[in-house]
Amino acid sequence: MKPGESDEIDVEVRPVTAVRLTFRVVVTYRVSDQTELHTLTVPHLFALDTSTSENWHLYQLQDGRLRPAP
Repeated sequence: MKPGESDEIDVEVRPVTAVRLTFRVVVTYRVSDQTELHTLTVPHLFALDTSTSENWHLYQLQDGRLRPAP
């Protein structure tokens, strides 16, 4: 990368079962004209909750309230 240039990381999770995933991001990098490695730890803890179709229930708004759909 050139000085001032930014980069992005995309992560796609495709679970086959319901899961709660927590993770931290740690990046190890090297400046192009140096041999020393640097580590950047993002201080935030990330969380991802996934579900399956068995956990989804349809609701309808009736008289201002959500009620289970027939």
